[in-house]
Amino acid sequence: MARSQELALCRTIVLAAAVLATLLQPSPVRAQTDDPPIEFPSLDAPWGDLSPADDPDLRFYDPELVLPLDPYDGSIVFLDPESSDDVDATPAGGDPSYMTPSGVLSAPAPWVPLNCADYTNVNLSSKIKPISLAATNPRYFSFNGVPLILLGASADAGCVLNLAETNQCSYATYASVFQKSDNLTGSDGYPISLNKVRVWVGMGYGYSAPNRQTNVPFSWQSGGYWFLDSKDSTFIERLRTVVNEARKHHMFVEVTLLIPFEGKDFNLGPWTKTNSRAADPAGSTNIVPMGFSSAYYQVLNDTVSPDQVMNEKMRAYQANIIKWTVDTLWCFDNVYWEIANEPEGLGPDNRAVAPAAVEAWQKSMIVEVHRAERNYSSKLAFGHLIAVQPFSIAGTLELFKGVTAPTGWVPDPNFPLDFQVLNGHYTSVSASPAEFPSGGHPLDSGAMDIIRNTQLNGKHIPYGFNETTITNISGLRGTRAHLNGAPASGRPEGARAEAWEFLFAGGTSYDHYGYLGTYDSAIRQQLGYLMSLFWKRKFDLMPAPSLTQIGKAAPTWFSVSSGGYGNGTWDPRTKSQRYWAALGVGNARLVYIHHSTPRCKGGNPPADVDFVPGCPGAINDPFGSYDARIWTRAPVDANGHPLPPAGYQDAFTFQAGTYLFTWIDPETTLPMAGGAETTLSCASPCTVTSPVYKFDILWKVVRQ
Repeated sequence: MARSQELALCRTIVLAAAVLATLLQPSPVRAQTDDPPIEFPSLDAPWGDLSPADDPDLRFYDPELVLPLDPYDGSIVFLDPESSDDVDATPAGGDPSYMTPSGVLSAPAPWVPLNCADYTNVNLSSKIKPISLAATNPRYFSFNGVPLILLGASADAGCVLNLAETNQCSYATYASVFQKSDNLTGSDGYPISLNKVRVWVGMGYGYSAPNRQTNVPFSWQSGGYWFLDSKDSTFIERLRTVVNEARKHHMFVEVTLLIPFEGKDFNLGPWTKTNSRAADPAGSTNIVPMGFSSAYYQVLNDTVSPDQVMNEKMRAYQANIIKWTVDTLWCFDNVYWEIANEPEGLGPDNRAVAPAAVEAWQKSMIVEVHRAERNYSSKLAFGHLIAVQPFSIAGTLELFKGVTAPTGWVPDPNFPLDFQVLNGHYTSVSASPAEFPSGGHPLDSGAMDIIRNTQLNGKHIPYGFNETTITNISGLRGTRAHLNGAPASGRPEGARAEAWEFLFAGGTSYDHYGYLGTYDSAIRQQLGYLMSLFWKRKFDLMPAPSLTQIGKAAPTWFSVSSGGYGNGTWDPRTKSQRYWAALGVGNARLVYIHHSTPRCKGGNPPADVDFVPGCPGAINDPFGSYDARIWTRAPVDANGHPLPPAGYQDAFTFQAGTYLFTWIDPETTLPMAGGAETTLSCASPCTVTSPVYKFDILWKVVRQ
């Protein structure tokens, strides 16, 4: 395909290119109705309806950041032509045949388990096509021509593992955990299910007895060690069983290959010489002790240490885990891979490896994935998607440089050496660890940092948020909120705000990393409402757009340059900060606003403290996640006098025109009291004021 044809295929019709909304002289969101309005410079561009489909020479634009987006530069084999937005053809719609790999089975029931070994020597009528990207807008996923967002609540990622913890997904609980994401109800009464889960495979650290031997893909030998050349068939069968159960529940599975710094103790795991043996890969038939001399070499290609030869031999055993996993799951079309879990994270002594070195290792593992997948090239239309997860700007930019093929590698366009999904962890990350073996660097990119960063959020690929630290258990990792100024744990608002803001800022995959507990169902239901709003309801716009037409929009009703987001909006009346993100399609704009603070910890031992600007004497915990500031009555001043209103209220100024306004409550995704659709005609610039709301609001406006 010619480059011009490829670009034409990829041109999105998300929003008017080079177009910003003509919402002139916007006033900022006001937490107090008696605040004087603040005027900002007007914008020059009209609210036109021109789309790239009208002019093929228009560049992609990111209207929120007012920067051109890069054209899609990945392999075209991953682009799935859009055929339908009919939710009944999608996983959450319950189509009983949606998860059938083409040509593999003859009209099976959805619960028929797959075993890839059954198809290794079988001629298929058509090749299997795993989940891929939407051709009209590759920021969205696609399956059988249906564009998708992915929403899940993984309850940790240990569903394949035998764990002692009762509040995490484990092999003892995975079926019931998956069931929790089924049969939710959209606010319109339509059944909706969450459609994503994440599972871990190769842990970098080990466990104490009795869980030690059963959580490793390598076989355990009677001599008291793991044999790195031999797989544990029981573990591999557990993996296949869990992914089949996810398939039964119409879930897509992000399979994380290699988890270098997770587990109980590196010295209890399979990667040290004291615990492992292998046939020397240099050619000797001797079974010898084998292991990394340090946990850090799991993600650092060793070129200098005295143990360099042994450390680099260990790559073969990392590749074993990849190969065994691919051999087990290659025929599943509801799977994509992630390399790896927090490879830029902190190791056993709180150091980290330099980002460029980590990304070099990740790229070498991408090669191993496709080395394994190419064994099935006669049956796979293309390789499974690959996700990566950096923690730094430097690491992300290194990943964007692409993968250099190893010597002797024969290219195959269906298995390109690249990644297709960029994941982030945590709302925000700010740390400056020492490096292994020496030096230091910043870790500065959580999921929200990436999605709002002009340097990082310009690719036409899905951006995912696949591990959070807003959970539903108590303590520092528990959900945190303030209700009418008093601390209140366990509420779902903080998790809801995180998910809404990320998706409205341009993300298309969100996986709440919640544990199992009292508020688990409430958070899942909130995600179900969000799924329905995006997927089935299309924000109740008429005519209903395709999902791929919905994208980030210009925040022309705020002043970005004057600190209209986060730290620039501290409101002493409500002790909160304002956060927002915006979507648009055609003449419609959708603005999500919430009022929160980063969470803080202080003291020794650390304890939650009320946030004040800058967290003086404390640090954010965990990683900037949100403390929801909810007000159902008016705050009071130091003398106990009420400071109306009983919550928050916003005001916006528009130029002359006719608009349809709807104010929506994100808790229910239904119009608020006093927020039903209203037509407003302005003969000259006019101000619109929202209803009073208690924490967050969705504003929908359509210009007529």
